[in-house]
Amino acid sequence: MKFFLRATAVFLILLSLTALSGCGEKASYAILVEDLEITENDYYRNTVLLRSNFLSVAGEEDTEAFWTEPSDDGTTVSQAFTDFINEYLINAKLYALQFDRLGLSFTESEESTIQNALSEAVEDAGSMSAFTEQIGTLNYTYEEYVTEVYDSAKKSKVLSYYFGEDSEDPVSLDDIKDYYNLHNALIKAVYITKLDGETGETLDEEGLAEAARRAEDALAAATTPSETDTFDDVISIYSDTTLSQGDGVVISDNGNYDESISDAALALSVGEVAKIETDTAYLIIKRYDGTADDVFTATMQQTVLETLREEEITALLEEWRAETKIKINTDITNQYAPEKLIEEE
Repeated sequence: MKFFLRATAVFLILLSLTALSGCGEKASYAILVEDLEITENDYYRNTVLLRSNFLSVAGEEDTEAFWTEPSDDGTTVSQAFTDFINEYLINAKLYALQFDRLGLSFTESEESTIQNALSEAVEDAGSMSAFTEQIGTLNYTYEEYVTEVYDSAKKSKVLSYYFGEDSEDPVSLDDIKDYYNLHNALIKAVYITKLDGETGETLDEEGLAEAARRAEDALAAATTPSETDTFDDVISIYSDTTLSQGDGVVISDNGNYDESISDAALALSVGEVAKIETDTAYLIIKRYDGTADDVFTATMQQTVLETLREEEITALLEEWRAETKIKINTDITNQYAPEKLIEEE
């Protein structure tokens, strides 16, 4: 089984370029893992990105008190977050080191796939200069961008070495699909609101009756036998939003969705339709195959693999770390403690 990330291919074409740099370049290194360098700019970019994601998931305001107020054991959120950033970046380099230690390399087929993907990426951007400008807006230097994508590809190869089909501890694609489908459902949905669009208040009795009637009509249309899938058409006719048209949306059991919606979606078989009523809306949902070849990407497969083999992977990383010389330049990393980035964002 291959866990080679096609998405990580976005950079081999850059090998033909001379040194270029993106905006916001910073000097020196933040962390050294043997002779592999995590630059100050790498550290800054990842801290800003993951810091923003962390606040969003935690639902917390970005205040100094949140980051620095000690908990009962004396630690702070800032310290925990910094430890996480350091571990995240170091682990990426540990995979890259292990790639070399195992004597792994990319096959000609993988190289060809990467080159083709890169050509398409540049064409989509319009030109090579436009492409490099795009990565610059993400605060990458050329060298950092190339290194990061290679590190991702190397990680995929290392995971395939330990858990691929030919390994001593293989994880089959069927196992990965089964786990994914147990916890995630790809759906499309007709959404019919029970709320007034202007006031946000619940509709009056007549409005609620109309919403209920539309939901029944949508359910009937969605369950009418047809040789082709017509659910996108049903959405266009009946839904108050068309966000799930086309590719659909993934509903997971991670607590980010109304439990009645996630439970109903995960209970469906592929192709089945169900009506759900919540306090604020009616939904007519249809489940699709979330592990079809054109949907279930290598990146998604690898994420599931890492979940299924979390304990084994953690043990490997601890083993590699124990035999690796790591140096953290706190003069640099301390500059990017999360509480020090409040005004900058």
